Amino acid sequence: MRAECLLLIASLEREGGWSLLADPEAIRVLSSPLLSEDEIGELARLTVTFRANQNGGTHAAGCRHVSARAADAETLTIAAFRTAGSGRHPCQACGGGILASLSAEQREQIAGLAPVLETRLQQERENAAARRRMQELIRRADAIDERARRIVDGWHWYLEHEREAAAGYPVGVESVGVACSDCGATAAITFEPRALRVCFRCSQDAGHGYFRMPGEDDEPLPTWNHQELGYVAIALVALVLAGDDDTWCRVYGTRAADYRATADALAAFDAANPEPMRLTPDIRCGECGNVMNSFTITEPGGGKESYYECGTRHPDGRYGRSKKDDVDTAIDETLVRLLRQHPSWAAVPQLEPSTATLAQYADYLAAKIKAYDTNVGAASQDPGLSRQREELAGKMNTVNAIREQGALAVAGLTGYQPGLWFSATEPAFTALARALLTTLVNVGENKITISTPLDHGTPLYRTLRAREIRDELTELERRQQQLAEELAELSAAD
Repeated sequence: MRAECLLLIASLEREGGWSLLADPEAIRVLSSPLLSEDEIGELARLTVTFRANQNGGTHAAGCRHVSARAADAETLTIAAFRTAGSGRHPCQACGGGILASLSAEQREQIAGLAPVLETRLQQERENAAARRRMQELIRRADAIDERARRIVDGWHWYLEHEREAAAGYPVGVESVGVACSDCGATAAITFEPRALRVCFRCSQDAGHGYFRMPGEDDEPLPTWNHQELGYVAIALVALVLAGDDDTWCRVYGTRAADYRATADALAAFDAANPEPMRLTPDIRCGECGNVMNSFTITEPGGGKESYYECGTRHPDGRYGRSKKDDVDTAIDETLVRLLRQHPSWAAVPQLEPSTATLAQYADYLAAKIKAYDTNVGAASQDPGLSRQREELAGKMNTVNAIREQGALAVAGLTGYQPGLWFSATEPAFTALARALLTTLVNVGENKITISTPLDHGTPLYRTLRAREIRDELTELERRQQQLAEELAELSAAD
């Protein structure tokens, strides 16, 4: 192909078709994104003339690959050609265009860049091959992991699917010692390969790790097989399924340990570093005072329902849980009533976090993200952990927006109007607005208690109430003056 192109170039030059010099190798070097602008230097001022096909391919005017519907010839500097190169594909035969004549010094510079580019191209090829090998490795590991996960979950329809393969698995029971997720006592996860049976047993209480609704006789639901212990169980099963194939071990072998390391690192970080400010309301369980986290359940019909849950099992065996919409609506109704009663309290500057607080919070988030990234390893795809990572990144974006626009503007509070807010045409409060306008929300089974920075007796209440009293006194003085003047006019008329 290169020889054919050179013959074509020579022919066109003899016929006077090109007044410029076609040099595929030079254009290939100068247009490559693998070379930096600093490396190209003054060569970026050279011009290249080309025609672009509709598919983004660029060609020298006489190249046989130019489409009949190609755009008219265009001349750009190499710098501009490189900038526009993300949507273009220079022709491999002609180089993608025609360069202006090169001086001997310029040719020497290009010749010096060519081996640098070739080294980087070779590295790119090796990197691409490595990525393909890793993708294939992950694909095979994922297949084993998914089979193991379904066996751990114990779905009967899938276990029937695995019965034939199970006949070739080892006889006996595989087991691993763990700590009970409910009490911390010694426990064990066991796997019977031939029976495809996975079990959990706490040494102190056989009911630990399972959940049964009070008064119901249905089979208890396993709670132990989530997060770290679930990964331990999957590893126990996956090693049997994989046999001599080490694919799964190479990809997911450290996942349970990485999950624990990440969870411990984040817990230790939280214990040592109080959160400087909140971007979401502080929702607490009314029974135990534990922080309630939100999660979403996808229902069989495809619908979704979000909840707040405290994550601590109460003495009655249940976990504190409330629908998120119910809690958010209660907060919004309380805030609307409060702000309508006292419209001068809405969107006050005192609710804005200080510059120092925002800077401290940005540093806090960056450090927590680093703690996560340092430890997560093979557990990076865990839904809970990855959601935490996404939330941290989202908080960092919000903090940056607050630093640029202000918290009240980002929260949507600057447009507050007492007569319209929360009407049919107004949205509910945002999570940030709820965080700014509340200090604590206790969620009980039958009652939601909401505390705000505007409650009676708070510093902000005293500040704003003093402001309102002064405004009222000023208005009274103005009205008194008007009445005195009116009285004087009436007296003078008599």
